[in-house]
Amino acid sequence: MKNDICISEQERSSNKYISLRGYFYAVFIIGCFLIIAGIMSMKAIFEFSNLLENLSSDGLAFSTSSSNMNNFGTLFFLLTYVFLIAMLIWVYLAYKNIRILAGQKNHWTPVWTVISYFIPGLNLWLPWQLMQEIVHKSASEPLNKKKVGIYTAIWCYGLILAVSYIQLAASGMQKVSIYDSQWSVLISSFRQMGYSIGSYLLVVIFILWFTWHITSMQEIKIKILKNRETK
Repeated sequence: MKNDICISEQERSSNKYISLRGYFYAVFIIGCFLIIAGIMSMKAIFEFSNLLENLSSDGLAFSTSSSNMNNFGTLFFLLTYVFLIAMLIWVYLAYKNIRILAGQKNHWTPVWTVISYFIPGLNLWLPWQLMQEIVHKSASEPLNKKKVGIYTAIWCYGLILAVSYIQLAASGMQKVSIYDSQWSVLISSFRQMGYSIGSYLLVVIFILWFTWHITSMQEIKIKILKNRETK
């Protein structure tokens, strides 16, 4: 799996560089829809929890709020998975590009950028290591290793923890029925879900910024390499 062997100029030129700009725009659009759906979902969740807390007798308001929460929640979760798939495609291509950009064989094959997130134990360190390799080899000049380590940690662990937190909050709500007497537990579960969505959206915003940053670095570096070849 690991290999530090340099590739020849002929092998480098025979491999086609894939521009990530179009893929980033797709990720960005999906991310924007995800953020909007997340904000609307948070609003519906907090409105519904407030109705529960006040024990409102307005049946229509309760029904409307419940319907909004379910609809926006469903849309939010669907967009979350679409966003994750789009991000994995982007990471796969970004890792594939660094073979050309760095003139070296990658430490891992590109497919590991996808499957590493789904293997227990391995997903605690390999996604972070792969992202660091992408960042360093995409740069046209040396970067601050500490700063890169922090950014890639937020990318990998922030995304994993945020999604996990949402799943835990959702499972917590499912254990309590709205017809039970445990109102305080139910209200707390809804609000925890709302806060977890908020933290997840902050991670999404950071990921969009970091994705654009890496995309730009690769575009700059490939231009530098092409300019060298023409001289």
